[in-house]
Amino acid sequence: MSNDKELVVLADLAALGRITRREFLNRAVLLGFSAATASSLLAAGGLAATATAAPAAMTKIRSGFAIAPHMALQTVAQKKGWFKEVGLDVEIIAFDAGAPLFEAMAAGRVEVGHTGSTPIFAVHGTGTVPIYFVGTHGEATDIFYILSRKSINSPADLKGKTGITAKGSVNHYFLNLMLQKYGLTEKDVTLVHMDYADHVSAFISGNGDFISTGTNFWPQIIVKSQDAKILFDGKQLGQPPGRLLKEKMYETTTFKKDFADRNTDAVVKYLDVLFNRTHTYFTNPATKAQAHQELLDWLKANVNFNQPLQELTKLLDQVKYPTAAEQAKLFQDGIFKVSFESQIKYLLDNKRITKSFPFEELGNPRFVEAAARK
Repeated sequence: MSNDKELVVLADLAALGRITRREFLNRAVLLGFSAATASSLLAAGGLAATATAAPAAMTKIRSGFAIAPHMALQTVAQKKGWFKEVGLDVEIIAFDAGAPLFEAMAAGRVEVGHTGSTPIFAVHGTGTVPIYFVGTHGEATDIFYILSRKSINSPADLKGKTGITAKGSVNHYFLNLMLQKYGLTEKDVTLVHMDYADHVSAFISGNGDFISTGTNFWPQIIVKSQDAKILFDGKQLGQPPGRLLKEKMYETTTFKKDFADRNTDAVVKYLDVLFNRTHTYFTNPATKAQAHQELLDWLKANVNFNQPLQELTKLLDQVKYPTAAEQAKLFQDGIFKVSFESQIKYLLDNKRITKSFPFEELGNPRFVEAAARK
């Protein structure tokens, strides 16, 4: 059999689901074809098997994300048809923050959530909706920022000042880390809690001396305000002066528990597309520029994102996007456990939840471990 005919046979097997897409691409390369050529053959739909094979049933997944560019990589996977290739019909829904996303999940309107970390512990602690933490769509420590008025020289100068944040959010937690680093607590400042949607207008109107807000909002404040600067960022947590902290800020991918238990294969496929294929697309030097442009196009068209490409690239390049295998190791080595249990303690100490619980009640590694074997 010629290599051309063997490639078509392999493509038929992939179309029928008898071999994985990855197995098809690996064997195509061994036959002397480029990965691009093999991928084009699959995408073209002109395979012999597709003419007679019954269309595979698609699993519907409604995927919500708290509106921030680095939490939206799955939008590119959806646009490129990668989810459909594995039998998933994914709908992308943007939310202002984690709280309304989980309200929608509790109401049965969302199956998967991409949010900061702190909201998931509040959700689990209150029993609002049973969820699994299944992995991270980004280790984003370096992109957390706190802004202040230009007259404030150091976080140590915040004592007695007034700040703005979203109560119980991951940005609220990050603010607490900064205060802790400089020997302060929330008792040393006055905090005004408001929704993210009000942050920009409030701060540029002169409210507050400092603000801890999301990545979709602080750049707008810097651009629009004449009296705002970056006071502190995540890279400084482990640097002098002050106490050196080791905390990492992991964004969280969660699935509604009953959906995941009923649709294990669909969850694994979703994580494979996101953590393996999409994360690689955004980190590979040969493809990441195109990935950034495609994400920018989606954000402009769907969530009124108005930052230039170079600013989006600067943001995304500071985030680490681990593969499924790397995340399985984070579970195994207890890295997720240590990071997240410190946040559980923070929520308990600040009366955001009423009781503590072990990380294992929420974290479920079996899905990402299965995706790592894909």
